[in-house]
Parts: sequence; C-alpha cells; structure tokens
Amino acid sequence: MEQQQAHELELEESPRFAQREALAERLGWLVMAAVVVAAALGLFANGPLSHRTVASDEVSLRYQRFGRSQGRTTLEVEAPAGAAIDGKIEVWVAQQFLESYEVEEVRPEPEATSTSNGGVVFSFALDGDDTALKATLTLRPEQTGRHRGAVAVASGRPATFTQFVYP
Repeated sequence: MEQQQAHELELEESPRFAQREALAERLGWLVMAAVVVAAALGLFANGPLSHRTVASDEVSLRYQRFGRSQGRTTLEVEAPAGAAIDGKIEVWVAQQFLESYEVEEVRPEPEATSTSNGGVVFSFALDGDDTALKATLTLRPEQTGRHRGAVAVASGRPATFTQFVYP
C-alpha cells in the first residue's frame, strides 16, 4: 500500500495582523451600532432628535430638523392672540428658505398671501380676540442639503432654524 502523507500548507502567522483585523472588526460593529441608534433616535427621519422647537418674541415654530428630498415636512407656527392686528395675524416666511421647497398646503387656509421684505406673508383671520394662531405649512423639499429659514409675526423678530434634507 502506498503511504499517504498529509500535506499541510505552511503559512506564517502574524500576531500583529490578527490584532489589527480584530480591531477593525470591532470598529465596524461599533459603527453599524451607532448608525442603528442614530436612525432610531431620528437622525435620518422621524424620532426624538428629528423635531425641534424655536421661538422668538411673538412666534413659536416646531419643525423637522431632517427631511428627505421629495418627502413631506411640516412647519407648525404658533402665535399668541396678542400678535393680532385688526383680528389678523400675518406670518412672514423667508423667501430664501421657500425657494428650495414646494408649499403643498397651508392650514388653516390664509385669507391672503403676499410678498414683503424678502419673504412670503400669510395673513390669517382669527375667530376671536383671545384666539391664538396655530398654522401648519406642509412642504416638499426640492433640493438636498442644508437650508436656513426664518419665520416671524408682523414686524417681530424672526425665529431662525436650519433643516437638512437628505437625498
């Protein structure tokens, strides 16, 4: 009978390479876990980190910090009844911001819309003297990237905000 000989491939092992490979694998798992946690918190869409509220003298604005191109996003504007002039509240939104968005809907529907001081003015009629305004602008981003905006009531100081739109 022929004698069978076991042939083993002789490879040099490098402990330093093995350590680097193990470190790279751990870092890869950490990065994947960080992306999952960030997504769950709302860094890429809806979640606790995705909504923010900013305010100035007479206006409060709640918005989504992160949006998707061609997805819907909202600006929720609140103004106290004291900001009304002759039973109307005028909300000014910076034109520079609106140039990157399509305004799909404004609720409640404004009585009038005009342009003034580099922005669009939505004029809302109030039901009574003690009624605060709660208006929602539904927008569709048309450009990706970082967009800076501002919202104000009448001639008050604007509330500024930034929204990042993912592709």
